[in-house]
Amino acid sequence: MLDFFAYLSGILSLFTGAFFLSNVFQFQKYWVARSKEYSQATAFILGESCQNPILRAHLGSFNKCEDAETILSRMPVITALHDVATDLTLCGNGRCTVLYIDVTQNLHKIVIGLALLAAMGIWVSSKMCRDRREQKLIDYYSLPNTKKLK
Repeated sequence: MLDFFAYLSGILSLFTGAFFLSNVFQFQKYWVARSKEYSQATAFILGESCQNPILRAHLGSFNKCEDAETILSRMPVITALHDVATDLTLCGNGRCTVLYIDVTQNLHKIVIGLALLAAMGIWVSSKMCRDRREQKLIDYYSLPNTKKLK
């Protein structure tokens, strides 16, 4: 029994270590991407299109200076941590949307499968009721013996 707990704790430790290592690598990937985006936003904000108010007003809705300011409002480390946290949530990165699409596209298969499971459950329960009724009849009409008295 002690060996079982040792193996179980070893496996859980292995999975926990792999989970944390995976998240550290994801964080590093996000950090590199967000740092690159931060430096690009810094270069864009210091460029002619954002420094010249007349040109900025002339660009109108095509102006990306607000997007660059939004990117610069958060440090890359914080944004990378937010990305990792989003990955860890239940519906992070559109997983719930993908699940919804999967369920709706395969709804007929799900309904047929549930109907088959329900039919099988009804059949099994009716067979168990028949067997139980038959066993009661056998017990009722059989003579007592030493096995039954115990």
